[in-house]
Amino acid sequence: MKNIKNILQMSLLIVLTQITLVLLTTPLSKSLTFQQSSFVFLFILFFVDYFIFVIFPEN
Repeated sequence: MKNIKNILQMSLLIVLTQITLVLLTTPLSKSLTFQQSSFVFLFILFFVDYFIFVIFPEN
C-alpha cells in the first residue's frame, strides 16, 4: 500500500511539473507572473499530497 502511494505521488509530481512548464512557456501565462504561477503550483501540489494522504492513510 505504501508502494502504491509513493508511485502515485511521483507520477502526480511529474505530471504537475509538466503542466506547469507548459503553462509557463505558453503566451497565455503572460498574464500571470512567475511568482503567482509557482504559488499556484505549490498550492496544487500540497492539495494533491493531502488528498493522497486522505485516500491512502498509512496503516
